[in-house]
Amino acid sequence: MKANLTALAKCEHARWNVEKLILGFSPLTDEERTIDELKFGKAREQYRKGLKKDSKCPKHIDLCSYHDLQRRNPADMKYDCFLMMAIAWILKDNYEQLMITENEQRNRNIPLPRRKHTAEHEAGE
Repeated sequence: MKANLTALAKCEHARWNVEKLILGFSPLTDEERTIDELKFGKAREQYRKGLKKDSKCPKHIDLCSYHDLQRRNPADMKYDCFLMMAIAWILKDNYEQLMITENEQRNRNIPLPRRKHTAEHEAGE
C-alpha cells in the first residue's frame, strides 16, 4: 500500500475531479486563480467559499491536476491519501464479513454477479 500511495492518491484526485465536474463545478479561470493567490487567511477562505457557492457557475480551487494541486492548495492533498488509506483499512477490517456474505449467497444458491470473459465481451454477450 505505501509503495503505491501516491499513485492511488492521484487516481482518487482524478475521480474526485470527475465527480465535481458532473456536479456542475468548474475550475478557476486564470484571473480567479490570480485573485486567489493575492489573498491570504480569512480573505482567501471567503473568496473560495464564494466561488463554491456561486449558483450559476460554482468553482473549486482543487479542480485541477494532482501536480497543480501541489502548488495551488497542497494542504488538501492529504484528503486523497487519507481516502486511499481508509479504503485499505475498511477492506481489512471488513474482509471476514465480506467473505461470510459471499459464502451465504453461495449456500442459498443466490447467483453472484458474473464477470464476462474477454471472448464473451467481444462477442457482445
